[in-house]
Amino acid sequence: MQVQHRLSQGFSLQFGYTYAKSIMLDGMDFNNQFDFSNTHAPSLLDQRQRISFAAVYRPRLEQLTASDAGRKALSGWTLSSVMEFSSAVPTPGC
Repeated sequence: MQVQHRLSQGFSLQFGYTYAKSIMLDGMDFNNQFDFSNTHAPSLLDQRQRISFAAVYRPRLEQLTASDAGRKALSGWTLSSVMEFSSAVPTPGC
C-alpha cells in the first residue's frame, strides 16, 4: 500500500506499508541432506512488515536574491529524506 500527498510550497510526503511472508521450500535440512520434502518453513530472510516514509522539499531560494548569478546558484535545490522501519528477521528455531 502506498499513499502520496503533495502539499503546497514544494513539499510532498509519501508513506508505504508492506506485509509479506517468505517461505523456504526445498531448502537445506541438516538432518537429512538427501530428503528436502519436509523443509517447508519461514525463510531466513522473512520480514513480515515494512514501513517507509519519504519527504521531498523544493525550496524557492532564487526568490531571495535579485542578481542573476544568485538566482542561478540558488535555483534547482531539493532536500529529501527516506526512513524505513521493518520487523526483525526471525531467529532459527523459533
